[in-house]
Amino acid sequence: REKELLELAKPSQSFEGFMKPIKMQDGGTIYWRNNPGNIKASYQGGKSDDYAQFQTPEEGLEAIIHTVKEISENPNKAGSTNLKDILSVYKEAMNPNSPEYEGDKYVNDWLARFNESMGTTNSQIDFNNSKHLEGLIKEIIISENTDYKDALNYYSSEKIQNAITSFLK
Repeated sequence: REKELLELAKPSQSFEGFMKPIKMQDGGTIYWRNNPGNIKASYQGGKSDDYAQFQTPEEGLEAIIHTVKEISENPNKAGSTNLKDILSVYKEAMNPNSPEYEGDKYVNDWLARFNESMGTTNSQIDFNNSKHLEGLIKEIIISENTDYKDALNYYSSEKIQNAITSFLK
């Protein structure tokens, strides 16, 4: 059925400039939500437990940084810049009751990739370090999107850098 609908939509996609949607875990499509981090609306000041929708890809990318920073600064949540603490809160808040997030595998896999890409072992995030922020965003995209290769293509390095620049202003 989905294949049939996509085929019917092709003429309007090219005419209206729409892109083929990519499925997200439990969150709809990343193109129309611009939410690569599966961020809940409640973390963006909303009252709903639905996934947030952002106007641009850059806003969704920047929201990842703001959400992680808010978790790190809140003593009732992680209250530290230790990524293991932050991610333990993030995975529960964004993906409650999802079997793939049970236990420590999500956090440990995420930390291993982040530490390798950053060339570190301390698992701390510096919110003033653009390399850390880029690693954070890319690892969240990889962890939160089933088809993360397409997601990384859509949320390009340029879009990621624009989000980081906006955050650091």
